[in-house]
Formats: sequence, C-alpha cells, structure tokens
Amino acid sequence: MYLCLDVGNTQIHGGVFEDKKLIMDFRLNTKQPWSSDQLGLFIRNILKEHGITEFKKITKIGVSSVVSSLDHHIKNACLKYFSKTPIFVKASSKMGINLDKFETPNEIGADLLASAFCALHDHPNRNLIIVDMGTATTIVAITKAREFLGGIIIPGLLTQVKSLAESAEKLFITNIEKPKNYLGTSTTQAMQSGVFFGQLGALKYLIKNISQESFSNESSIRPIVIGTGGFSKLYKTEDVFDVLASDLVLRGIVRFLCG
Repeated sequence: MYLCLDVGNTQIHGGVFEDKKLIMDFRLNTKQPWSSDQLGLFIRNILKEHGITEFKKITKIGVSSVVSSLDHHIKNACLKYFSKTPIFVKASSKMGINLDKFETPNEIGADLLASAFCALHDHPNRNLIIVDMGTATTIVAITKAREFLGGIIIPGLLTQVKSLAESAEKLFITNIEKPKNYLGTSTTQAMQSGVFFGQLGALKYLIKNISQESFSNESSIRPIVIGTGGFSKLYKTEDVFDVLASDLVLRGIVRFLCG
C-alpha cells in the first residue's frame, strides 16, 4: 500500500492506494499549527478508522507539497509513525516532463507536476489544459510531447469571498454555490453570482485563448481540458471541462511512486 499526501494551502488531502486503486482518503486543515506528533497521530488514527491497522503494509509514502513550512513536520511524522522516509515530488524529480520552456522551473508547484504526470498517463499523445481549483485557480498547458508550456494563477473562489469580506465592511463570507440568476436580489446572491460567474467567465476566456496561443497549429484536434481540485465539481455542467478528475494529484503521486 502507498500513502499519498497532497499538501495544499488550505487542506492536506491524503489517500491510501492499493494496486494503484484509491481505497480511502481524508482531509485536514493545513492552517492548523501541526506538530510532527499531531500529524502522525492524526493520520494513524484516521487510517485505523478505515480498517487499516497494519501500518507495515504501507511500503512507500509520497508527498506533493506547496507549503514548505510543513515539509519538515511531515517528514518527521512519516519517519516516527510509519518508519518511512517520504518521497517528495519536485521539479527535479524524474517524471519525463520537459520544463525547459518555464523560466523558473523550481517554482512550479509540486501539485501541478503531479497532476500533469497523471494526466499525461491518462491521455497519452494529447495536448492538455489542466485547471486546478483550490485556494488559487491554476491553469497549465502541456503538449503531447510532454512539454510544460506555462501557467496562469488567479484567486480561487473561497479566496475571492474571503478577500471581499475582509476588504469591505458590509460584506461577509458566504457559501459558494451557483445562483439561480445573474443579478442577485440580496448581498449573498450578488456575491455568489460575482464569484461563480466571474470565475466561469475567466475560465472560458483563458482556456479559449490558451488553446489559440499554444495549440493553433493543431486546430483540428483541440486540447483536452481537465478539471481538478475541490471547486471544480461546481462547474460540472458548465461546458468548461472535458474531464473531471478530483483525485488527479493523488493519482499522480502514486504513479510517481510506482516509477
């Protein structure tokens, strides 16, 4: 069994794989000031709740992290509670992805690399646009020749809501959902409309122009657009994504561990 951890700015998404099949997953808040012991005990306890009690069966642990302040604690937790040194996904990892077109490859998020690695395996010989909707919404383009062309970063849905609430005295944090109408008849509806449809419009515009800019020489075969991340499901019926893959990063980590 493999234990995989996707450490994001808001949540740690963990999963256990057996024969490359996800058999359980869990989430915990990244913002909590975790110690190595707290992390290790939490993960062991959540595995026990799912019937995984023989921790020696976990032969490898893989980590994709964009929160460097937690990396040391995660490494120590894995060593102390699972007797395994975790393997971190990095730009220097041997993944067969050409990063030469990106000026600062060491700054590419490990989650983006893991999701790209998985997507390239799932859709061989196809150009890809991957949209990851989390704390930030990221969009990256990858060619069928496994070239990482570049990316776009815009504020995620919850980040936008929190920013509005913190910046305007009469605004507040509200649930993120698709409103019935474009024009809201309450402050809550107005905020929901602005955030939901604003992000939708941005995604459609950016995907269209990325396709024209990067893949115009292959106009007969459009790139596959993949949606992942917690908020991508909100756009399932909005004609944005060809494929929804909420566990893309975790599957990328386990494929990386398998070699």
